Amino acid sequence: MAEPNIEQVLLVDDDVGFRTITQQFLLRLGYASEIAANAPEALEILKKRHFDIVISDIRMKGKDGVQLMKEAKEVYPHLDFIMMTGFSSEYSYSDVIQAGAADYISKPFEMGELKAKLERIAREKNLLWEIQYINRQLTRSFKHLRKTMEGIITAMALALEMRDPYTAGHQRRVAGLACAIAKEIGLDGDMIEGIRMAGLIHDLGKIQIPAEILSKPSRLTDFEFGMIKFHP
Repeated sequence: MAEPNIEQVLLVDDDVGFRTITQQFLLRLGYASEIAANAPEALEILKKRHFDIVISDIRMKGKDGVQLMKEAKEVYPHLDFIMMTGFSSEYSYSDVIQAGAADYISKPFEMGELKAKLERIAREKNLLWEIQYINRQLTRSFKHLRKTMEGIITAMALALEMRDPYTAGHQRRVAGLACAIAKEIGLDGDMIEGIRMAGLIHDLGKIQIPAEILSKPSRLTDFEFGMIKFHP
């Protein structure tokens, strides 16, 4: 999966002169941009192709830019918005950000300011992608480690049963009973799985006791019985 980047920009503004100038600037920066004169037109364009970000005026006839953003995000929740307005006294930065915008810019503005905001959002998108990628890698590594551990524990449990055939199945029965108790008291799945694995090897200390003592058919000596009692 390729790293995200801002390449496709939709510019929404009802001022044709502003749209033209800003689109030319975006093209010079290397962004593929398309323009819309109002919210309904923008929503129709969004249905037809993918965009990485929408730069929209807030105050427009009919639906305003905030309503456009809310409707678009219902369908495209990861679509970023930069909201613009020439009426900053009516729209506070905090209100626009809380509504879901990635950033906010007051008109008139220097094109360099818009460029800086686009670059910042691109950096944040890449950082988020890297965090999500690392989390996916860690999840895969954990699953592999867990599978390996389960294999080792199963092999150890079988080795214990082979050394002490008189108690064959004891580890599995203890593990099953412990899991049933854990479920009854409401422990989560990961905790129950840990208890199951612990139950399978709860007699692991017997592996250091000589097999002839474990399988001795006659009475154990005091020394042998002591070894049985005090194994880890």
